[in-house]
Amino acid sequence: MNEIIKQELLKRLAQHGWANKVDLKISRTKSADHGDYCSNVAMMLAGKLDLPPMKIARKIQAIIDHPDITRTDVASPGFLNFFITRDFTPLIQGIIDEDAAFFAPDIGKGSQVHLEYVSSNPTGPVHVGHGRSAAYGSSLANILRQTGFNVHTEYYVNDAGLQIDILTASIWLCILNIQVPNGCYTGDYLNRIAVDHPEINTQIPDDLQNLLANWPEEDMTPAIETLIACCKSHLKMNYTTLKKWVVQDITQQIETDLAEFGVTYNAWFHESSLVENQQIDKLINTLETNGHTYEKDGAVWFKSSEYGDEKDRVLKRSNGIWTYFANDLAYHQKKFEQSPDRMIDVFGADHHGYVPRVVAGLTALGMDSERFRCILIQFASLYRGKEKLAMSTRSGQFITLRTLYEEVGVDAARFFYCMRRSDQHLDFDLELAKSQNSQNPVYYIQYAHARIQSIFAKHGQYIPTTSHWQQPSHDEVQLIELLSQYPEVLIKASGKTEVYRLCQYLLDIATLFHKYYNNTPILSDVISERYHRLLLCSLTAKCIKQGLSLLNISAPESM
Repeated sequence: MNEIIKQELLKRLAQHGWANKVDLKISRTKSADHGDYCSNVAMMLAGKLDLPPMKIARKIQAIIDHPDITRTDVASPGFLNFFITRDFTPLIQGIIDEDAAFFAPDIGKGSQVHLEYVSSNPTGPVHVGHGRSAAYGSSLANILRQTGFNVHTEYYVNDAGLQIDILTASIWLCILNIQVPNGCYTGDYLNRIAVDHPEINTQIPDDLQNLLANWPEEDMTPAIETLIACCKSHLKMNYTTLKKWVVQDITQQIETDLAEFGVTYNAWFHESSLVENQQIDKLINTLETNGHTYEKDGAVWFKSSEYGDEKDRVLKRSNGIWTYFANDLAYHQKKFEQSPDRMIDVFGADHHGYVPRVVAGLTALGMDSERFRCILIQFASLYRGKEKLAMSTRSGQFITLRTLYEEVGVDAARFFYCMRRSDQHLDFDLELAKSQNSQNPVYYIQYAHARIQSIFAKHGQYIPTTSHWQQPSHDEVQLIELLSQYPEVLIKASGKTEVYRLCQYLLDIATLFHKYYNNTPILSDVISERYHRLLLCSLTAKCIKQGLSLLNISAPESM
């Protein structure tokens, strides 16, 4: 209905030549006395037309003519209030038929979207800190696909760079049965990997023993670099073998853990392939040819400050090693070569300062940065009671995502991660997620669906039809009107990339349904009343099940 009113307004604005003067917005009214929907379009036009908003509103009101709009009122200081028809038959038929126009509004029209999310370094299992991006990204992909976008999802495997070298050296020490020093990666998962290591000489070199015996307590960077050099020197060609083997092992574990969490990808892209396929060379050649680079202190710099970044960025260090930024920009260049209409990256909030340099790089490469969007996911903190649980991968003291969803369940974990705005910090209440009462939102929603199924189990087979619809009560009007908003919620969630909107909407449905259930005998002895109420239950269950499926959350038949 939101879209119907919007198109009617645009049509009438065009008659006055005003259609292109405003960004038209339609919203629900807060009171039934003011109609069902409203628009402030007259107030938005007032300054541009140099006319009083009330006069503009009345001019528009006079020509509104749509069968679904029963009345249009003008309210001070210039609102247009729309009253819609109470004939719910088309809506009911659409839900019964699971009509695509209702459950899958096609706003994407086949537009290509490249969506990258999670992409945590393969230096350990995915932990609870990664869970929010995983739940959000996979749900967003579902919502975008449901609204007509052609979505390609990708995980960027950071299998090159210093962190992987530190990880490889840490595994080498585990293979040698040596305690891993501070500054390196530790944790039980390393010991598990080390047990099945490739064929490697396990004799402990003297220079390694000396290095570890004199390991510093502070500023461990030089010692770590020496450790990596020592590892490479003694393993020689086996170093590359060990490195690839470790990355493969951890990446497979990440893929398995995410899949069980309802997260799968169209592709897993390895950072190392950028070097192997000369993609970085291609990037540098493009930037150098167009005068976007310079040399200073033996390093190659990108003139990112000329494109809105706060300072220039190093692409190649003086030691000849590419920076992470160079690799990442080459990756974004490759993504853009696939010609997506939109490219979305889901980053952790700690990457907020990183976004301007990516945008600068894309602009310098001649790409339309408007096609690129970075969504920053705020941190999620996990609590057990009042105790905040650690998430550091390097120290090995972290709670894995698998541990979390095995304790609270995949459904609860996914919903809790998605139920708040992604740009808001989230405190994950472990005990609440496990509870089975109305305070647990996902339980409350699933219980509404299960309740409806139990009603059908008592009644027997029920085939919904619009002929069962009767004059609705006030509670029934509230519920059916809320169900009617399903496509609007989906469109907003898709357009604004705000998954929480769907979570909140499903909770609103569950809340209204439980209220209705508690106040109304569904299985009335009056057969017409019974079928009318069973129909409303059926419509509610369909909307809940469809919505939960987009969050990769189950809709149980019983609880």
